[in-house]
Amino acid sequence: MSDELAQFLRDRINEESGRPAALRTIASLIPDGVLLRETADQIEAESIAKRRLVSLCSYLDHRLDGLEGWDQERPFLKLAAKLFLQRLALPYAQHPSYRAEWRADPEGPTA
Repeated sequence: MSDELAQFLRDRINEESGRPAALRTIASLIPDGVLLRETADQIEAESIAKRRLVSLCSYLDHRLDGLEGWDQERPFLKLAAKLFLQRLALPYAQHPSYRAEWRADPEGPTA
């Protein structure tokens, strides 16, 4: 996994972080803005979850090399972290900073 992919995802998540506030502002201006407030809450929760998952995958990628006793699990966990981040990046494939090598491996697990 590349640090660049993790940073790319963090940047996209940060770009999206302003959307909930904008939706809440719009919701306050219309009589029945409940759906917009709920959508803002959902986007905010998804951003928090994405940040945590990117951090976890980065942690696994960097820390597993220094841990003793993980020789059999290390390759699988590092591959799982890489594949997870590649899939998490797919919705951003049209972004100008997205790299073709980040596209999920067609030979990798799909389920």
